[in-house]
Amino acid sequence: MLVTPKYAEELLKMNTNNRKVRQTKVDSLAESMKKGEWELSNDAIVISEGNVLLNGQHRLLAVVKSGVPCNFIIYTGASDSA
Repeated sequence: MLVTPKYAEELLKMNTNNRKVRQTKVDSLAESMKKGEWELSNDAIVISEGNVLLNGQHRLLAVVKSGVPCNFIIYTGASDSA
């Protein structure tokens, strides 16, 4: 799915229980996205059945920072305990 910066912001509103953001990781991913070097991988953006972002905060923050829409696999309905 193509994730725009606006959609990434919406998904990040579900980010209520994730590890601390590593800004250097976000910056590196954003730079890659700006250069057109981002590649789709099998590492999905994961959202639980309770609408909590479980995986993908750094990639989504990088989309917002870069302003570049990127493709991701989005998996919804994961167990809240996943």
